[in-house]
Amino acid sequence: MANSLTTSSPVFTGFWIDHDEGRFRGARLTLSSRDAAALLSFLAVAVTFSGNRSWKIWRFVFYQCLRRSSDGSQGAIRAIRQIKVILRNVVTAGSTVWTFVELLWSGRREQKAHIWNWKSISLIAFAALHLVTFLAAGILTSRILLGNLVVSRSTDTCGQWSSSNTNPDGLDVWQSLRQNETMATDNYVRECYAEGPSRGILDCGRLYTRSLPFQVHDDAPCPFQGDLCIGTGYTMDSGRIPFSHLGINHKYSKSLHVQRQSTCAVIPDDPFFETVYTSDDLPLSLQGNDTIQTYSFFTDTVEGGNNSMPYRNDIFSATYNLKSLHLIFAPVNISEPIRPESPKDHDVSLVLLRSNGVKFRRESDDPWFSVHTRTAYDNSTGLISPDMVRYETDRFLNIIACDERVRLCSDLSDTCTSWGGLYDVLDSPVSTVASLAGSAIANGTDEFLDFMKINMLLSLNLMYTSIPNAIQGREGASATQFSRYLNEGNQYYLESEQWKVELKYWFQMALARLQLDLFNSIQAPPGLNLAQAVNFWDSAELRSMCGRIKFHSPAHSSLSVLGFAIVVAVVGLLIAGSCVDIVLGWVPAKWARAVVVEWERLENLNLLFELEAWWARGEEWADPFEERVVGK
Repeated sequence: MANSLTTSSPVFTGFWIDHDEGRFRGARLTLSSRDAAALLSFLAVAVTFSGNRSWKIWRFVFYQCLRRSSDGSQGAIRAIRQIKVILRNVVTAGSTVWTFVELLWSGRREQKAHIWNWKSISLIAFAALHLVTFLAAGILTSRILLGNLVVSRSTDTCGQWSSSNTNPDGLDVWQSLRQNETMATDNYVRECYAEGPSRGILDCGRLYTRSLPFQVHDDAPCPFQGDLCIGTGYTMDSGRIPFSHLGINHKYSKSLHVQRQSTCAVIPDDPFFETVYTSDDLPLSLQGNDTIQTYSFFTDTVEGGNNSMPYRNDIFSATYNLKSLHLIFAPVNISEPIRPESPKDHDVSLVLLRSNGVKFRRESDDPWFSVHTRTAYDNSTGLISPDMVRYETDRFLNIIACDERVRLCSDLSDTCTSWGGLYDVLDSPVSTVASLAGSAIANGTDEFLDFMKINMLLSLNLMYTSIPNAIQGREGASATQFSRYLNEGNQYYLESEQWKVELKYWFQMALARLQLDLFNSIQAPPGLNLAQAVNFWDSAELRSMCGRIKFHSPAHSSLSVLGFAIVVAVVGLLIAGSCVDIVLGWVPAKWARAVVVEWERLENLNLLFELEAWWARGEEWADPFEERVVGK
């Protein structure tokens, strides 16, 4: 395909803020998984090294405590001297524990009272605790790895894409985009909105939130005028969905909410019936008893004429004819029985079902299908068994009408906008956003403009969340749940309230479409033909909405900057603190010299030098380092 797009990673790598967690706790560093693993390995090594540096500090402290010991017995002095040498020269806590254990075991019979004293036991216990602490710290270092939650970068192709013209190639692009979006949503809902664990066919962990919950109300009032509805209404309400649950990354995303609601009911086709055309009216199209029935649900908004929908009575395709309409027009252009009140507070959607010769194996009281009419067969040939009983729908055209509405709410002002249609949320964007911001954000400031942008980011995608957008021109065999029980023109099974099953699924698709459209705004679809496509976000103002979507990327990892900083700071402090003996050696004061002189004297190399000097002098003492108690 000419001028097709090549995709690159939409993930922002580097430092960013997850506003759901706040400015400091939400600081993140996103790297490729390989680089993140290397960084964690470095931190683990650094923590291990800092453990040795920490132990040097404690060795120095314990050594100074032992230096001031007042126990004057010869055996005690010898035992303390052994402990001093160990503290001075065994550089790790683990080796210190093991050395003490070996020393105590080898001297368990001689000078027992001096070796097994509270000093040595306390040092062993503390060294063991120090060892365990830094082993745990090394393991817990991995906790700064927060997972694969990332934020999108501002790609060159972020936005909403459609066809650039109405020529055949442009229409192909439009159809491909819309149909693929609907099919992708259908697949996502079937796989990831299902109760229970995913079957693993799709990656349900890609979006920030796997699925959006909603509530249903079975006995809702009829949303239309008078007693138009057949039975009660059925309401599906998303409740208040925080912008943050949709993956929008902004400091106010937890304070802003969107609420999507659809109240639907089965309505008769009679009020919308327009006329019947026979073969006398249309001799070229109809023959014999064939007819075309037309229905009108709205008037043409440009020319003012009726926009009729024709249905033939003789089409027996053994499948369903499914059509859907999202009536976004002014109330005056919508048929009176389903006309919204003015000012308009909702959109009207219609789902039209024609059975087209489908035969039902049993009757159904479902109000949308209403299957009670027994099929009359022409059995002049005698080939049809008298025992074969089939049924068909009672009405020529089966209609579900929906009141579809949305509103935005804000915790900042503790208010909600009025209910409106899916296209009407930001008819007056400045005043609407000002009411949501309240006194928390001053109108006209940069913060206010940024606040408006995230509202626009959501609102531009709400228009695609209608029930008809979940169908998107697909035939009944691919857009419905009951078609799974359709085979060779026979409908084998219907739920007792099949219409609610269908609506629930379509509403799930509406919510999933909102999630996916926000995610898909990160970059253009792969392989898009740029010559026939246009980006609705082509202006600088709209493109500034890019780079705000959080999602999960299996090829990347995000680390806590706060955790990383704490680890680096602690490691740095311990390394600096371990140089205390060197620093004290530079201090000219006598007390500082007294603190380090013996510490340096018992260092391994210095001990070796003294031993070599003793050998050279040929001293008579058996132990050149023996300390004797005067008078004993």
